[in-house]
Amino acid sequence: MNKGLRLLKAVLPQETRSALRRQAARIRHFGLARYCPVCRSYVGAFRPGGVSLRPDVSCPVCDAAERHRLAWFFLTDHTDLFDGNGKRLLHVAPEHEFKQRLERIRYIDYYSASLSGNGTRVKMDITAIPFPADHFDAIYCSHVLEHVANDREAMQEFHRVLRCGGWAILHVPLEPGLTATFEDLSITDPHERLKLFGQEDHVRLYGADYADRLREAGFAVRAISSSSVVGEKNVRKWGIDKAESIFLCTKKRE
Repeated sequence: MNKGLRLLKAVLPQETRSALRRQAARIRHFGLARYCPVCRSYVGAFRPGGVSLRPDVSCPVCDAAERHRLAWFFLTDHTDLFDGNGKRLLHVAPEHEFKQRLERIRYIDYYSASLSGNGTRVKMDITAIPFPADHFDAIYCSHVLEHVANDREAMQEFHRVLRCGGWAILHVPLEPGLTATFEDLSITDPHERLKLFGQEDHVRLYGADYADRLREAGFAVRAISSSSVVGEKNVRKWGIDKAESIFLCTKKRE
């Protein structure tokens, strides 16, 4: 690193350096074939991403994958999260790009949370959430429940801490064609988990009964297809998985 770059790194805030890197990436990867609604960048192609480095997944500007692009657009255009009214938001295992943006919004009381507590506001086990009932206006938790042994208890905890009339997006990977969720908690060997569940730290494969689990926890659930969220013409351009759905969970008023 030359002296000029070292000086810039020393005097510029991290947020400014990140913004400059994103702008440089926008210029370097500019094209009209793909669009990322998270960082609002037009790029020539998405990069391989995910655990198995699937092709055409990751935005070269902000690293958002398919589910992130779908979820962010849903949050911005299909919820009241950004309507300017004060809200208390719980965000579990926060995605870096989402966290950076949400932390800057003054009217959102933003609680980032993780099991380790590293880099988040709260250290938290989602099967024993350390907040009172009806505490949060909204909850966002993506690709976490498949790692949790007692996912039903976690769902019940999310329902407990969500206020009546509030909403939660509880996103998990679904196995295409699987009717009933497959799990076996006696399987602890990472290699067996990789073979059976697709990832070494997953404990189940969710099937078409996922929404039923959420309803059993007390939620009213709507499964909204990705094409209904972003529109048919944008599914390809935005690199969205057409088979994916948003599970919008609400806590009914009594």
